[in-house]
Amino acid sequence: MLSLGAASLRRSTNALRSLSQGQFLSVRNSSHLIITASGPDRPGIVADFTKAVLDQNGSIAESKAVRMGGDFCIMMRILANQSGVTQMEDLKRSLSSVPNMAVDLREASPDKFGSLGTEPVCKTSFTLEGADHPGIVNAVTSFLCDKGFSIEELHTEAKSAPFGGTMLFLMNGKASSNVSQNFDELREGFKVLENQLNVDLLISQI
Repeated sequence: MLSLGAASLRRSTNALRSLSQGQFLSVRNSSHLIITASGPDRPGIVADFTKAVLDQNGSIAESKAVRMGGDFCIMMRILANQSGVTQMEDLKRSLSSVPNMAVDLREASPDKFGSLGTEPVCKTSFTLEGADHPGIVNAVTSFLCDKGFSIEELHTEAKSAPFGGTMLFLMNGKASSNVSQNFDELREGFKVLENQLNVDLLISQI
């Protein structure tokens, strides 16, 4: 009985070792791909894209989707295992089966922050609300760029103001920097920008 137990243990250990090596090779040989697509909105677009990825043994690592007016836009970062998705063309053909969508597929760029890289030194969130006029987004993002920030998320919306019949512009986002930041100076800079744009503008450290 002891002999059989030892043999069984050896077999289990060898099986686990082989499985572990196989999983390591799978991750090592995998690649990250970026899919961006847009087209007329309709039910089932996300289901169609996820099926196209699954059919090529791809795995979705990150995804974002939004409806903009009458159009639907989607972006995905997928993990493509070389044993299943041997060529980008295979995935392109699978994605092309989704009707009425303009699709772009490319290899992912190196990620200096987040899941593929190191954590940023500094993170911030910001919000803006005020009367809509040209140049608002450029002014805020240029200010952050000059301070060494990279935009991670950005959402904007224009809607009718409750009173006065003017258009109200709303913006919120997140940004990160790989250098330390003085948030008192950032808030002072945002206060100057707030007065220049005649909007309510807030910045917070995450």
